[in-house]
Amino acid sequence: MKKKGFTLIELLVVIAIIALLLAILVPSLGKAKEMAKELVCLTRMKQWSLIVNLYGNDYDSKFPDYKCFGPIAGAGHWWMQSLRPYYDDPKIRLCPSAERLPEGVDPLDPLTNRNPNQCWGAINPYPELEAGDFIYGSLGANCWMLSDVASTNAVADRYWGKQSGATWDVPLFLDCYWVDGWPNENNLPQDDPDDPSTWDITQAMQLFNIDRHGGGVSVTFMDGSCRKVGLKGLWRLKWHRKFNTGNATTVPGFIWPDWMEGL
Repeated sequence: MKKKGFTLIELLVVIAIIALLLAILVPSLGKAKEMAKELVCLTRMKQWSLIVNLYGNDYDSKFPDYKCFGPIAGAGHWWMQSLRPYYDDPKIRLCPSAERLPEGVDPLDPLTNRNPNQCWGAINPYPELEAGDFIYGSLGANCWMLSDVASTNAVADRYWGKQSGATWDVPLFLDCYWVDGWPNENNLPQDDPDDPSTWDITQAMQLFNIDRHGGGVSVTFMDGSCRKVGLKGLWRLKWHRKFNTGNATTVPGFIWPDWMEGL
């Protein structure tokens, strides 16, 4: 008896079913992968609240010292130098969703051939703390946590200084385009999130306002909690002592850039 093979119609039906299953499963697998990256990022962020607390235990509950900027201004060494002895694995500075800096990019220029999902790089002037010429990462610190700010500083009363004076909703570390920032409630969001050359980096909130995790960023807080915060919610966090959480962005009718409207 002659074996019966598949007909052309049957083969087409099988192919159609496989294609349908792939169409259903592939997006789900992609979402699962992104969720896994977000979870790893949150886990690493959680460690930063512990690191800050360990530092505070050794220094009378103070946050890192303003005077630890080091010889390279603006490169975030105030927290890199102070906190480096409190962790072993440099990977906790990295979000799995952020790419390493390409070769040849100036590590001290946050707007040179960069995109929001790349890691930053900074020259390391403290080889005794970490080997290598560069330090990489993709999180940034809230500069308003700093202690021992010069009394002549016109906004010195905005800094938290000590953990004992900070409220629970103070962000410490976040997904960030650069090593740190001083956000204020009057900072406007950027119009084009994919082109940093169009950003105004004097509007420091823009450095944290990056869509790295499905409309939000990972944040670790003063109370030790760690969670994803929607980008619009960044303007509602207590960044510094005088930060107005009821600012213009909370008023009905505030016009967000088009890319943020659906977030």
